[in-house]
Amino acid sequence: MRKMNTFKLGFLQVWHRRSRLFIQWLMVVLGLGLISGFITLQASANRQLEKDLGSIDLVWCAKGSPLRGLLANVYHIDNPSGNISLDEVEQYARNPMVAEVTRIAYGDVYRAKRILGADSSWRDLYALELAEGDWNAKPMEVVLSSSLAEQLELSIGDVFHGQHGAEEAAEEHHEDYKVVGIYKNTGTVADRVLLTQIQSVWDVHHVDAENLEITAALVRTNSPMALFQLPRAINQNSTFQAVMPSIEVSRVYELLSSSEQVFFALSILFLILGGLSITITLYETLRAQQFDHTLLRVFGLSLWRLALLIWTQTILLMVSAWLVGIGLIKALLYFSRDAILNAQGFYVEFNGIDTIDLLLLGVAVVSGILIAFPAVVRIFGSSIHQNLKNA
Repeated sequence: MRKMNTFKLGFLQVWHRRSRLFIQWLMVVLGLGLISGFITLQASANRQLEKDLGSIDLVWCAKGSPLRGLLANVYHIDNPSGNISLDEVEQYARNPMVAEVTRIAYGDVYRAKRILGADSSWRDLYALELAEGDWNAKPMEVVLSSSLAEQLELSIGDVFHGQHGAEEAAEEHHEDYKVVGIYKNTGTVADRVLLTQIQSVWDVHHVDAENLEITAALVRTNSPMALFQLPRAINQNSTFQAVMPSIEVSRVYELLSSSEQVFFALSILFLILGGLSITITLYETLRAQQFDHTLLRVFGLSLWRLALLIWTQTILLMVSAWLVGIGLIKALLYFSRDAILNAQGFYVEFNGIDTIDLLLLGVAVVSGILIAFPAVVRIFGSSIHQNLKNA
């Protein structure tokens, strides 16, 4: 009996009861996998919000919802409230507290991807590096990221027409946009827009040269004091508003926090219910196998070896659930990264097994020990004589 392989015996006992334990085990798989996937997506989204914001301190845009102004003009996932006067923007751009102003304008899309008119300083916000071709030095010339070029099947020299509005099937303009350059992927919002000059947007929409408007201005300041003084002066005295991205991003986190908490709670609930179900199943099985365990003790198996046998079963169940759950969610995220990028506009950073996954492995092992605790207590609280009497 001393040569008995506890691991092998524990595995065989789990395998023998696999039909009874499968549903409980599957709940643990879902719980661990969902927790890992949720944390990965949450971390990727948070990093994406920070990266897309870059070094922008203020956003000047049409009056309306500040959050909408940020989402539309920085993250490009909403439609702007309107346009603002370029002349008025230039007046405030000359303020000594303003270090740099990046002017942007848009209103068209190509195959549901936004055509963004911007001056050359927009490239500096995201540190764009040209991969091939040239920068858009003339109106109606377009540059885009390598990933977007592949997605839209565009290459240098290709010509396309923009559609009016935000829908891919919207009315098409007759003016030709020409691809002149492709820049390296940055992992930011720059990878999801077609970049052209502001003059291109004005030309396509036949804007009067005496009443030029832009969609927004992305502002970098040269002192912390500017973040207190400029927004107040602009919001009180101008026809547009100054949005502080740091405040609005905090509101985005608040809006997402409630749904995040619900999703996280459901994941933990799966894990807890699965663990409790395994506990009940093992306890009932122990009662049914009471005579078998008594025989093992008669033949020399100690109480600690018997307890170790129970712990081996629960830890096997939990660790195997961790392997399957983490493996499935990692594979799902890896193969759906492009779809998530196109649909939601953020990159899922795939790093293989990370610290969170290792912590979940620790949770799985500790849970396996705790799950077996009621059964182990019953083992130590029983005697051979009493078990034989009750058999």
